[in-house]
Amino acid sequence: MNKKQYKLIALSLAMTMAVSSISYAANADRKVSAAAKTDNEVLTVAKKDIIRKNETKVSSGPVIEEPEIPAKSKISFTRLGSKKVKISWSRSTGAEKYILYKKTNNNGYKIVAKTTKLKFTDKKVVAGKRYKYYVKSARTYDGKTYASNSNAKSFRIANFVNTKHQKYSYSEMCGDIKSFKNTYSDYVSVKVVGKSNDKRNIYDVVIGNKKAKKTLLVIGNIHAREYMTAQLCMAQIESYLKNYNGSVKGVKVKSVLNKMAVHYIPMANPDGTTISQFGISKIRDKKLRKALYKMSGASHTATWKANARGVDLNRNSNSHFKANHGGKRGSEGFSGPSAASEPETKAIAGLLKQLKNNKTLKGVVNYHAMGSIVFGSGGSGKVKKETQKMYRFARKITGYASGDSYGSSSGPSVGSMRDYVMEKIKSPCITLEIGVAGCPLPISQFSSIWRKNESLVLREAKLLL
Repeated sequence: MNKKQYKLIALSLAMTMAVSSISYAANADRKVSAAAKTDNEVLTVAKKDIIRKNETKVSSGPVIEEPEIPAKSKISFTRLGSKKVKISWSRSTGAEKYILYKKTNNNGYKIVAKTTKLKFTDKKVVAGKRYKYYVKSARTYDGKTYASNSNAKSFRIANFVNTKHQKYSYSEMCGDIKSFKNTYSDYVSVKVVGKSNDKRNIYDVVIGNKKAKKTLLVIGNIHAREYMTAQLCMAQIESYLKNYNGSVKGVKVKSVLNKMAVHYIPMANPDGTTISQFGISKIRDKKLRKALYKMSGASHTATWKANARGVDLNRNSNSHFKANHGGKRGSEGFSGPSAASEPETKAIAGLLKQLKNNKTLKGVVNYHAMGSIVFGSGGSGKVKKETQKMYRFARKITGYASGDSYGSSSGPSVGSMRDYVMEKIKSPCITLEIGVAGCPLPISQFSSIWRKNESLVLREAKLLL
């Protein structure tokens, strides 16, 4: 072997050893990497296991998850009589039982019921005391109780509508409506059907069976200074709710209102009423106030009839309407720039159309003041016949005189709500004018008005069944 061949063999051996070394190193790196990955996975699993054990406080064995705490219930009340109230609550997800707590005046809470039902009748309530209730929704799991408490809610046996003072206001009405909802939740529902120009709510207070196939609508206080009609409507609502399981002047309330729901718009003109009672300064919108101060009647607002834009709402309906009839904007008589231009008129018309479209509306009662008279003329066909039936019955109940001769020679009134109901909605409709003195009526008249009208709406509803 010469010297040159020896060098070639040596170089080949060196290259073979180098390749083997590199391959070995690569394999070793892969093994180390895999081992590291395996160690990391084990460590991660171990950490998770430790965390899980710490969370469940289980040192060994299977993981145990704690049950979900029952959701909070919501409480509602329905007064059933002078000494009874039904407390109801919503079903709580996960609850197995309910524990009802009661507090009287400033005393501590006591358990009054443990039940699986969603209601309880407390027969130990009396007038003059304030009660608070809350319900605990509970379940037991593995010997441990899980529970959540509802918010505490107040209840009292009381009369809410004040009929002893003259200026029954919008804010009073709002408070009384809230009290009705809290005290008679099974029998009353409330919705806002519109807002006035000064952003006061126009309420639809519905009493009776919400699913009834027949309805009657009562509208009060279209004219501002006639606000005793709102007071009357609210007192009627309270009387029917309070006696729901009894009777009013011999008429069993439940037997009527379970078949016919009565809708009340007790204060159709809240802005105008506020002006009549407290003056233009109580209108909150600056632009409205500025315009009102320039209108006719601004210096003697007690006798204001219109709304906060100086439009007479009983001249604004889409019936025999004439634009800008009655001169200029002011305390009374102005019909407005167009039919139903006012939000209050739109709200009433909207509810009327809804009840008509539902095919439930059987009649409408309008309350105005004053004169102690009843209007029942107009209409045609079945509407006329049913209107006359309501009219004669109202006169019999109240002893009021006929108002049909008033204005008959001059024809239909411009934009009259009653004419709109009969002619466009095709529903029977009567108007009662309460009281005998000038408006605003003095509070001394209310007791006489009440005696004649307490049961009127209930009796008209029964008549139309």
